[in-house]
Amino acid sequence: AANPSTSSYRSNLASALRRCGIAMQTCGRAPQAASAFRQSITVLREEPKPSPWDYYNMACYQSLLSGTAANGLAEADNAMESLRRAVAAGWRDPTLMRTDSDLDPIRCRADFQMMMMDLGMPADAFAREK
Repeated sequence: AANPSTSSYRSNLASALRRCGIAMQTCGRAPQAASAFRQSITVLREEPKPSPWDYYNMACYQSLLSGTAANGLAEADNAMESLRRAVAAGWRDPTLMRTDSDLDPIRCRADFQMMMMDLGMPADAFAREK
């Protein structure tokens, strides 16, 4: 909080809030978990120049929030939009996406599954070999 312009501090703060949210969720305290997830999202939204990793993390926090919030569908939609932004900004790690438990709440969505297929395809899948 004392150095809000330092990106790594903001990222670490958002991650710490995420861990608090997961702890609250594990203890059955959904409202407190949702609040922590919202705070982590706010921290990343205030990042002046978000990196692909920031967008990915925001998608994770929004996905977690979708599992605890009354407006879960809207948060799941937000998570998918953040994943699209992460990919558009250059983020590519389908292995992490496939295993990251933060994304469990949105993993069954058709648009998530389609994105996984897209990320698994080579850049030029139909190029002829020479």
